[in-house]
Amino acid sequence: MTIKAIYPPPAGRPRWSSEATIAAGLDYLSWGWREYGRHPIPLARHEGWTYQVVVAGTIRLRLEETEMPIRDGTVVLISPECAYGWSGRASERCKMLSWIWRNPPADIPLHSDREGWLAIPLLPAALRALHQLHRETRSEATLDRPLSSLALGTIRTRIDILLTRAMQVEQGGLNSRFRVAWQWLADHPEELRPVRALCDHLQISSSTLQRLFRQHKKMSVREAALTIRMRAARELLKNPSVSGKEIALQLGYAHANDFSRAYTSFWGQSPLSERRRGK
Repeated sequence: MTIKAIYPPPAGRPRWSSEATIAAGLDYLSWGWREYGRHPIPLARHEGWTYQVVVAGTIRLRLEETEMPIRDGTVVLISPECAYGWSGRASERCKMLSWIWRNPPADIPLHSDREGWLAIPLLPAALRALHQLHRETRSEATLDRPLSSLALGTIRTRIDILLTRAMQVEQGGLNSRFRVAWQWLADHPEELRPVRALCDHLQISSSTLQRLFRQHKKMSVREAALTIRMRAARELLKNPSVSGKEIALQLGYAHANDFSRAYTSFWGQSPLSERRRGK
């Protein structure tokens, strides 16, 4: 069983705790560059809710059953029930911002998933706003001014609102991206490497792209592209003035035989049989 503990960064790396932060329910505050490859954080549970922002670089989130990369521009929200740690390559550094708040988000639909953690990609404007909120947190915490505890509570609320909106933008953005991706495939049935082309066109990772298609069409990107290509082929075959070789070239195949095999495998009959049947 994993223990409950907060592992501070190596000596000299910035972090803070004060009477004001404790009174505001902020158990831990840190920022700056980290070398998790050289100084990994062991698996542990925390009393509070972790908000970790990857500003630059890539780190690996360690869970009890697996680990995964977290890219820059992402905030990870982790509940007290989830044991986690951080690691990375020895040669890599990352710049991060971190809060651990004692209480869960209040009155805001910002909750981790059934696994106890949630990764939220941020648009540049949201990342800048979160950076500013961390600076305000540090200012209130380190100066420990009158009303700092109240100010920190207000900052916490603003953080939660920002992240809730970021989640809404992501969901709406993903739906919009899928529509763009599907239309792009429809406009480019000749593309035989759709994953790489769409990732470049949409500026998203292949895993995000595949998740989009699984969520919306219950199929992979390649399956979707093949379906669109074969439907386009069937329509082209209805035109007797277009030869099978011309159709193959229009759909990205270097050889007519490659097209014929793909068509037969998909529809269960050859292009020639399809054309004869349509007469």
